[in-house]
Amino acid sequence: MCEQLFQELQTSQNVEDRLRALDMFRKGLRNRSDGKALAKELIAFLDGGRDVRLGAWFKIDADGHVTLAPSLRTALLDELGRASREDAASYARRILEGSHIPEEWTLALRDWGLHLGTEAAQSSGEYKRWVVRHLERKEWLDTPTEGYLHGFDAGVYVGGAEVVSALANAHDQVKTKPVQFAARMALDRIAMKDYVTVASQLINDPQALASAPVQRGLLLARADPRSEQHMELVHSALTQPRSKPEEAQTFLRTFPHADIVASPNLMTRNQYPLMGDIARRDVEAHKQLDRFGQLISQEMKVEIESAKDRLRIMIRAAEKAGQIEPVNGN
Repeated sequence: MCEQLFQELQTSQNVEDRLRALDMFRKGLRNRSDGKALAKELIAFLDGGRDVRLGAWFKIDADGHVTLAPSLRTALLDELGRASREDAASYARRILEGSHIPEEWTLALRDWGLHLGTEAAQSSGEYKRWVVRHLERKEWLDTPTEGYLHGFDAGVYVGGAEVVSALANAHDQVKTKPVQFAARMALDRIAMKDYVTVASQLINDPQALASAPVQRGLLLARADPRSEQHMELVHSALTQPRSKPEEAQTFLRTFPHADIVASPNLMTRNQYPLMGDIARRDVEAHKQLDRFGQLISQEMKVEIESAKDRLRIMIRAAEKAGQIEPVNGN
């Protein structure tokens, strides 16, 4: 089965023929119901280490499955995850210990993490260490591929201070735009689900994202103004001696930050807040801004008043739309 495809791909004369043959092969696999037997066949071929470059990039769909693969092995590893997540998770350790291909690591982290489940993955020191190794792999950071960067979503999936630190370091130390963009996206998505960890890391390590004060401000602006813990972290971060003006300015211009950048993700799914919830955050944020006037430098008073004006406009629009009850005093 795999051997026949391998021979056909080796003799194909162009990229279109190779991708067409692979697509037909993969569609045939989807008609099989013997997942365990199929997984065994796929592993037997993968163990041989042979591969064919397909001349395509790495692309995934909304469910995190590979729709376009740069190599035969990448496609087969994705099919292994579809056939049997359990067998794919078991095989993932062998990939991580023996492969030097970033796309293979990305799929190994996906299958192992999803098999563990979110809570077990977050509490697994072994899994988290492999995620951090992926994020810190210098040769991949220096020449990032689409497949490597999609692996950053494993960091979003597992979270934690070690992951936040690794992503911040990747952003600061590697000056390639794709890596910086992927790191910013991952940090932002972690902040949306675990604000305390991200904000605490920014406070404990003032050098984290030191070259990107605007990004620090955006991450801090993810705070939920209804949470006293979140607001205490914001106050601590913005009053640090090393805090740059751009950080506070960005925070005030976006708080409470609720914008979402939708994207296909390897392991996690986009979460969209309800409009009513956004409006209620705006109401509480408006109340919180008076506290900032006592904590942030005098130069920021204009920014604070501008932020309050922005929120008043948004609150009134939400009232007219019936998303919240009318609020007095705004």
